[in-house]
Amino acid sequence: MKVLWLSLCPPYKEVKHAGGQALYKHVLSFLEHKEVEIEMVSLCKKEEYEYIRPMGCNFSIELIPDEAGKLSILDYESRWNPWHKFGGYLSNSRWHKLKEKVIELKKEGYSPDLIIFNWTEMLALSNLLRKLYPNAKYVAIEEDVAFVKRKRRWELSSNAVSKLFHCIRFKTCIKKEKAWLNTMNLIAVYSNKDKERLESIGIDGNNVFVFSPVFADKSNLIWNRKNNDILFWGAMSRKENSDSALWFIRNVMPLLDNLKCRFTIVGANPPEEIMKEASDRVIVTGFVDSPNQFFEDSMCMVVPLVIGAGIKIKVLEGLSSGIPVISNEIGIEGIAAQNGNQYLHAETAVEFAEAIKKINLDKGLSEQLSENAKKMIATNYNEQRSTEQFIALCKELV
Repeated sequence: MKVLWLSLCPPYKEVKHAGGQALYKHVLSFLEHKEVEIEMVSLCKKEEYEYIRPMGCNFSIELIPDEAGKLSILDYESRWNPWHKFGGYLSNSRWHKLKEKVIELKKEGYSPDLIIFNWTEMLALSNLLRKLYPNAKYVAIEEDVAFVKRKRRWELSSNAVSKLFHCIRFKTCIKKEKAWLNTMNLIAVYSNKDKERLESIGIDGNNVFVFSPVFADKSNLIWNRKNNDILFWGAMSRKENSDSALWFIRNVMPLLDNLKCRFTIVGANPPEEIMKEASDRVIVTGFVDSPNQFFEDSMCMVVPLVIGAGIKIKVLEGLSSGIPVISNEIGIEGIAAQNGNQYLHAETAVEFAEAIKKINLDKGLSEQLSENAKKMIATNYNEQRSTEQFIALCKELV
């Protein structure tokens, strides 16, 4: 089975973001099936090249330089035109680079049985590939249901011009995403919530497979609170994480002045605005080799996300470790956890502060949340089994 795999980033073991970790593990699982041959076409950032290693004789990869932060003249239209032909998902320059590579493969006589689009952005190439390979089967892996984030940006816009722009872009995006996905033979998502979202816009649920998310299972850890630290864990280079941490510092920490606690932000590449907040009560670690000690020692973990879409890997990691988790709706969405049983729910600053105080005072509640969360993760999330089910479905298609 020849598989053409289109991806936003290459698969490598050291990748830090959740989507990249899932990609790496999925590719390895496919390659365990000796009849599978993968030809991957992937964007690749400058700092990623050093991590690329051979993955087997049945795997080859074409890397396309991706100069993050550099905009060509072509890209201004994709960034600022709310009616952009790809909904702004994929920039014009990226699309042209990818287009040239897949056309080159076609000219060389390459003919895949199955084409996988990893991330919504790659679906911008689906119409082109349909023309090149009309007999292939088509599969989309939606790391996030992308239009959800567009909708939240629209809802959070603070002025009329921004609100109008993001409203038009959201409507363009949902139209594009629906059209692309309706041409797929199989769609994979990471939660039942995301499956429901796709069904709500007219996608046939019978074509949607729900992955068990790929995450760093921390069930071997033993939560044994040793301090009053409030843990925030995530890649701090991502704006949704830095904005959420700032919201917590400015809105929740003032409500905890009477509680001798620290807000500990753990994650690589914190921006300058986060570093400026560092103090005796706000600890910014930057990159750490392993966050495990923080999961074991801290009082609780908070997930006050102000924007985001899809299942949150950091939350699954926290729940599996046993640390009591306090999350809002954006953080917990798609996860089979119940408020008061496996986690505590909070939306407002006051609710976060009250939940933290409750965990601080009620040892029995903390231990119950910890035990129940570990059991829930063990029962509901079997990554290896779901990946094999997905591979079997792909084989059936061809």
